[in-house]
Amino acid sequence: MQTLKKYVWKFKVPLILLLVLIVAFPGLVTMQRSMFWDITLHNLPWRYHIGESISNGELPLWLPWMNYGFPQMGHYETWYPVSWFVGGLFGYNLSVLQFEYLFHIYLAGLGFYLFSGLLKDLNWKVRMVGAIAYMLCGVFIAQASHYGYVVSGTWMPFVFYFLIRFCRNTKLENGLALVFFYFLLVTGGYVGNFIVITYILIGIFVYQLYLRRKDRAQLLTLLKYTALLIPVFFAVYAVVFYSMLDIKNHITRQALEYSNTGWGAQVGTWVKEGFITFFSPLANMQTENDFWGDAPMINDVYIGIFPVIFLIYYFFIGRSDPYYRQIIYLTVGSLFFFAIALSTLLPLHKWLYHSLPLLDYFRFPSLYRIFGLFLLLLAGLRAIQYIITTVSVKKRLLFLSTCIIALWLIAIPFLKSNLQFRKIFLGWDKAVDLLDQNALFLVDAIFMTVLLLILIAFNNSKKIGWVLLILVTVDLTVHTWIRTPHYIVDP
Repeated sequence: MQTLKKYVWKFKVPLILLLVLIVAFPGLVTMQRSMFWDITLHNLPWRYHIGESISNGELPLWLPWMNYGFPQMGHYETWYPVSWFVGGLFGYNLSVLQFEYLFHIYLAGLGFYLFSGLLKDLNWKVRMVGAIAYMLCGVFIAQASHYGYVVSGTWMPFVFYFLIRFCRNTKLENGLALVFFYFLLVTGGYVGNFIVITYILIGIFVYQLYLRRKDRAQLLTLLKYTALLIPVFFAVYAVVFYSMLDIKNHITRQALEYSNTGWGAQVGTWVKEGFITFFSPLANMQTENDFWGDAPMINDVYIGIFPVIFLIYYFFIGRSDPYYRQIIYLTVGSLFFFAIALSTLLPLHKWLYHSLPLLDYFRFPSLYRIFGLFLLLLAGLRAIQYIITTVSVKKRLLFLSTCIIALWLIAIPFLKSNLQFRKIFLGWDKAVDLLDQNALFLVDAIFMTVLLLILIAFNNSKKIGWVLLILVTVDLTVHTWIRTPHYIVDP
């Protein structure tokens, strides 16, 4: 028994994340619900053909069932190794695709946990808070039908992690891991995300070179291994590169116009009201309202209430923290990406659109919010670590009590609503869909207050890290339950 306990504890992180995933998506895990929109209309037929081709011993070079024939070999997703493995082993149907979606967001949580280890002095429970928050964040939940976004978000932490590891500890195995995960990102994710991530990678690499400018031997070693890995990547990528070049002259889609009409570059922009979903993700569910102006699902940025409120508090009391400057940089970087996403309100996206190559081919500026969430969550974890280990119990109690008061002050204007608790408890999945926007704000205010009251009750406990981890899990899981009938699964 003791040996089993040690074995389970050794793999506590993947086991906890797996348990959270199962609890958060009971409808998908048990196949009682089904996914819809783009993931079934686009991704399922595409992958089904790949699986059938591989099972029949053929390469998926031509798709005869689309537009009187389509050169599938020229699309980068055709060469995604995960699709080949799943298609060849199981074949594709809706159930398989849904489990593949769950598999990707599970790996996203593991990847974020891995990356957060690069931040020194973070407790494993705090890192788990980040992993769960990232796995169930607004992008992965609200835009599950846009599967390319999910896949990009899955491999992004791994790519960032192994690039930094390669720069810090220049070994061939770190470089090869970077090439492998970068290839998964390129072939499996949305091309717009891939291009932006590539620019970020270049920035990280240049910064790492700058840090090593005085160590000539280390700098030369890094450049030597980089020169070796570039042809390795292109050798791996050759089949994709050749296929895309082969049909390049037959591609008719040109650069988008910078407009918010038709298929312009600003279609799918994030809106300023999206900041509300940091505190009330349910407010984003009301589609029968012009409040959002655009599709509500592209505005969801929820990462749990605790990383956000602890980060806000940190800026008032955390100046003595040796990592204060790091948190400032992470937060500013996060706001930078949110500013890009606000393409109809701020000029930053337009400037990048006209300045950087390849950014003029893709719409949906809201995709930039995944990078903002990534950095903001890292800053939130650093803030949580500082507050629960350094700040006195009395100060934490005062802060949490203030948060409760603030929540209810915000909720007062929305107290007049059609909220009926009896109907919600009898059938929350249908009742929530019928609530007006005021009621949705009120539900979140009540729910957040309960979570904060529980944390206050354990504020002086030595197990506050465990309590916070459990509350974050409850927070993200419940909000996933409520939002999935609206965004992910067909009621």
